[in-house]
Amino acid sequence: MKFSVLSWALWWERGYWYCRKNSEKDIVRSVPCWRAAVFAIFYVTVSMAYHYYGLFSQTAAFILLVVLTVLMSFLSVFYDRRELAIITLAGGFISPFLVSNGMGSYLVLFTYLTILNAGMFGLSLYKKWGELPVICFVATYVIMLGYTLVADLDVAQSVQLIHLLFFATLFYLIFLLPVVSVVRTDDRKINRLLVMVVVLNNFLYLYFALWYLKDLQLSYNIKGAFSLFIALVNAVIAFAMRKRKAEKGLLFSFLIGMFLTFISISIPIQLDGTFITLLWATEMVVVLWLFTRFGQQVYAYFAQALVFLTMVSFLMDVENALGDTLSQPLFLNGTFATGIYTGLAFGVFAWLLRTDYKKFSGIVLLGGYGILYVSFIVDFYRNILQSPLSYCVCLAFTCLMLFLLQVGLRKYYPVACYARIYTVAAGFSAFVYLCLSRESNFYGYFSLNLLLWSTLAVLVLHLFFLSKWYYHAFDFRQKKADRMTLFIAIVSTVLLAVASHNLLYVFDLYEESSATLSISLSIAGFVTMGLGMRLHLKILRMFSLAVFGIVLLKLVIVDLWLLPTVGKIIVFVMLGVILLVLSFLYQKLKKVLFMDNKEEAG
Repeated sequence: MKFSVLSWALWWERGYWYCRKNSEKDIVRSVPCWRAAVFAIFYVTVSMAYHYYGLFSQTAAFILLVVLTVLMSFLSVFYDRRELAIITLAGGFISPFLVSNGMGSYLVLFTYLTILNAGMFGLSLYKKWGELPVICFVATYVIMLGYTLVADLDVAQSVQLIHLLFFATLFYLIFLLPVVSVVRTDDRKINRLLVMVVVLNNFLYLYFALWYLKDLQLSYNIKGAFSLFIALVNAVIAFAMRKRKAEKGLLFSFLIGMFLTFISISIPIQLDGTFITLLWATEMVVVLWLFTRFGQQVYAYFAQALVFLTMVSFLMDVENALGDTLSQPLFLNGTFATGIYTGLAFGVFAWLLRTDYKKFSGIVLLGGYGILYVSFIVDFYRNILQSPLSYCVCLAFTCLMLFLLQVGLRKYYPVACYARIYTVAAGFSAFVYLCLSRESNFYGYFSLNLLLWSTLAVLVLHLFFLSKWYYHAFDFRQKKADRMTLFIAIVSTVLLAVASHNLLYVFDLYEESSATLSISLSIAGFVTMGLGMRLHLKILRMFSLAVFGIVLLKLVIVDLWLLPTVGKIIVFVMLGVILLVLSFLYQKLKKVLFMDNKEEAG
């Protein structure tokens, strides 16, 4: 106590001699700051008097600090000094903790915070000090988070959780008051902070509300009702601003955006508890929109961090879903709804970046595709009870997503610049189709056959558009285009052979698969030879000769010895036709057959 009294004396003496040495104008400016420092020491003095010396009770100490806070508020208004009001606010928030002994009531604490916030909002509206609501917002939610983490909510009584939910709702409604400040204040810098308070207030309230509801463990699910409540509150405020012609473009747009956002996430929240992913996915889009609107770099960094956090949160949801052995209705479960919403949020994020950050936009769009793909695959795996059907659906959907990926990303990553990546994707899609064919032919279900032929149609479209966009950028007669031409020819030939093989299983003629393979390869050889002659492409003609060589070896080494008499006759006929064609091509067109593309075109 001697130290505190000495500090008080020194500060008063310093203030006295400062007033003697400086002009009246300087005194008016400096006295509030000087008194703020004195009041800060008074906070410490009261705390030490209670904790170390026991001069008065906890209630008396708390009342002293409250009286001090009120007195400082009046002084801040009297001297018109906002820095004094900020120190007052900081002292008001730390007062309960300065006299705390660990046995206080949470009801007293949150009631005090409610009164303090309401009083400070009144002061901010009266003096138009926009910093005060921001400080109240941050301090209140930090205290609420700290208490929620420290308190053992798993064993807390239902009454306590209901009280916490009530105070969370009360704080949410109080922190909507900055809307009035934004309408009345013309300071753009402060208005941006106040609008951020209004926006973040919606998300934080939903976070705490869902947290408390989870620990309440109610027999009925009302999580979606809170999201609808938030949407309704924002809609009412926006309507009131519009009706009174007090509309502020930025604030009104945010309120409408919050209304649409919380309406859209009500269904996923109601279906499952993966609300953290939903909140972060929505918040990353909102923060990015702020960056595109105001150009503040801090918004860009925050949005990038939220992209990473949202992705990690989604993967954790997937891990939890895979660990759950209970099957749910297909497409009608929370995990799937969360994945779809998050993937679409990534798409909106990429769309907002489409102009100035094209490459990063493409990366985000790729991440959105990945989230959508994983959402469908996990849902197929968990909720389709028949294992062969589940496996085949996953394979077919993989081919579809690879095709859609090529279509969606070509504007961000042109085929001409990333031809190898697109080629690998198409080759992997063809490999998936081979796995699907094997599985479908083994089980022979009608639904599997339908998936098989639908996947073939998607794969044909995949190759068609890949070749179209590639040859649109490069002349197909160029030497560098030969690799793409050869790739398409090989994949097309394999698809023709596999499709012919699959067709035999449809008509129960799979015993003729060897002869069908020879016929399909021969047809592919004739088609590629015709195209090579027509388009003057040497690479196609060489590929055709290679295919004919494979067919001849197969006929002589395999078919001639394994087929019955009728099959051998067919083999000899085919062998003769192929040899005649090859001899004709060599005799009549031997110069053209081996001529380069440029020489032939010239």
